[in-house]
Formats: sequence, C-alpha cells, structure tokens
Amino acid sequence: MPLITHLRAAAAIGLLGAIAFAAPAHAQPGVGEDEDDVPTQPFRVADTAAEAEPGDTVVPYFQFEQQWAIPDDAAVLAVGLLGPVDTMEGIVEIDAPYDNCVDRYWGGPPGATCYIAVFDDVPGQTLTVDAPIGYAVDPLAPGPFTACGCNVDVRELDADEFAAETGGLTWDPASTNLLGLTTTAPIPADNPRNGWFLLSIGEHPYDLAVADTAIEDAGETVVSVANHGPATAYNLSEGAGDYTLIGSLPEGAELVSAGGDGFLCFEPQYWDVRLGERDPADYDFVCAFGNVVPGETADLVLDVEVSGDPGADGTLEVLQPSGFTMPIPADADPGNDTARLLLDTPSLPQLPKTGASLTAVLVGAVVVIAAGVLLFVFTRRRGGANGGSEDGADVD
Repeated sequence: MPLITHLRAAAAIGLLGAIAFAAPAHAQPGVGEDEDDVPTQPFRVADTAAEAEPGDTVVPYFQFEQQWAIPDDAAVLAVGLLGPVDTMEGIVEIDAPYDNCVDRYWGGPPGATCYIAVFDDVPGQTLTVDAPIGYAVDPLAPGPFTACGCNVDVRELDADEFAAETGGLTWDPASTNLLGLTTTAPIPADNPRNGWFLLSIGEHPYDLAVADTAIEDAGETVVSVANHGPATAYNLSEGAGDYTLIGSLPEGAELVSAGGDGFLCFEPQYWDVRLGERDPADYDFVCAFGNVVPGETADLVLDVEVSGDPGADGTLEVLQPSGFTMPIPADADPGNDTARLLLDTPSLPQLPKTGASLTAVLVGAVVVIAAGVLLFVFTRRRGGANGGSEDGADVD
C-alpha cells in the first residue's frame, strides 16, 4: 500500500462524535442536578420548537415555571440561551440586543445570557421575557436539518456568583433598553420541561462536486472539491470532518503523501470507518474535510511518483456524511460526486493523444514510401530520353 500522510488516529475515531445539537454545558437547572436528584434552581423551562428558512430570524416563545420562592440573597435572575457549539457555531446566531445581556452563555460558549436585577417572586406562576430574543439562521445554512438543539435555562445568582461570572458587569438601571420578565400562560401539562429549543431549517441543499483531474508529472497534483451551493457543506459533528474524498491512483503512478489545508488523511487501519462496505484494497487515500462554502473549493494535494507508462485510470469520489441518527442535509447532485484521476505526463514517450490510430500512421508511411518509388522511376525515365537526344544517335 502506498505511503500516505499519517495524521492523528484519535481524530479519525472521533469523527462521528457529537451531533449538531448544542449540548448544554450543564444539565437543565431545576430538573435535578445534585447527587440526590433534588432540584437546585427554582425554575423549569418548557421545551419549544420552530421552523425557519435560511436567512430567517425566529423569535421563540419561552416559558419559565417558578417552582418555589427565590432565595432572599438572589441578586439577579440569569436567563441563559446556549447556541450551536463547536463545528456548528455560526449556523444560528442569538440576538439579545439589551444592555443587561451579553453575547456568551454563562460567560463561555456561544449564545447569550441576560441578567435581570428587577424581578417579582411569584412561586407557582409562569414567566416569559418581556421583549423579543431572535435566533438568526445563516443564509447559507443547509437543510432540511435541525440546526439548533439549544438549551434555555433560568438561574438565580447571589452577588458573589454574579460578580464571578460577569467580572462586575454593570448597566444603567434607568436604561429603557433592559430585558425583563413578565407573567404568561402556564406550561402545558404534557410538556417535558427540559429547556430545549429545537430550530429546524427547511430544504436548502449543498452540491459538492469533483472533476476529472490529470497528474501531469511527478510531484504535486491538486484535486479540488467544489461546492456549487446554494448551501454551505457544514461539518455536522466534532472530529475530522463529515465529508470524505477517496481515490485510487492510475496505473503508472504511486502515492507518496496526501494532505492539504482542511483535510485529514487517515491511516489505512481507520479507512473502514469511512469506506463502509467498500474494499480498502481498491483505494490509495481516504481523506476527511468539511465546511465548504458555495463558490469555494477544498483542495487535496497529492504528492506522486511516476513509475511507468499510463494505463488504467484512477478514481475520485466524494462520500457524504453517514452514521447519524437524525435526518441530515443531502447533496443536491450525487451525479457529480465521482470523477477520473488520469496520468498525463508529457515527459514519458507516448503515442499522440489526438486519437490517430496505428493503422493510420502505417498507411501514411506506405504512401510516403510509394511516392518515393514513383519519383525514382520517373527520374530514371527522364534521364534515358535526354541521353538519346544529346548524341543525335538513334536508339535501337
């Protein structure tokens, strides 16, 4: 098996890790967090869901059910909104444009947290925010897809906890741009109250494509995977990348290494994770990639040695993500996911590539030879006639 660039095996194993849902950094407050499974926060948050098209902004209806009295030392109520994390960060942006809100969740992951210092203590009541919070979907987001399995929670913080989390965040209490809470309708009895907001995106495919590529000489050859859009081919999970470029070299070429910006080429013992039922012996490289926006390419660099005359063509193929338990976006045109890898080296002695057959070449040679013979005969005849007339003698 030709040598390829060996990269971290751990990344190959972790390629089907966390799905696109933004798993909360902490369990849902109020559901039960301590070792005795006793709720530790006064609020439980209703599950909710919405549908959107790429480029839309959705305003969810949040419901926060207060289970018991808020402690007397509570300084603020913190409404936390976790956005998509890791590779999916940016597919949905949370917009809470208020003076008492910050653009991070609990001071860390992407999202928003709003700190409410003026609130009513209303055990048994259900609250909601008194101004809209928007979830803006990337115009290039793929679909159909649940792009945001986003956590929502409400915590009470004392003064020390608030200072530790925010570093002493302050705002003008007299500002007219503060988010607050207000009472609303009760949460339906059959709602699980796990604090999930599920945002699903409508149909909006990407189109990854690979074209015939020629190896023109020893050294580096670039194989480009283009995205014809209209959506970005997002990574849907943590790890090496959810899309895979696999290939075999043509006869007469040998692989030295494979790699490139944004690519992870696996060691052969991990190929079966991506190849599935395909026979690993049929391939020379298996490389993962992801996050290709429309109009751009992912470029794999093959370093090859030319060892002989061209023979059978090699192959190129883009494999789509697999192994997910939820629906994921599909490639718009699977027909352009395969191509040939050719050996086209001018330095090697080869027959013309114009399509002329050996028969035609031989026929041309015969014509040239025949013309030479006729020219020789014609010259001999002219020489004999001229000789007879020059000496005035009759030719018997």
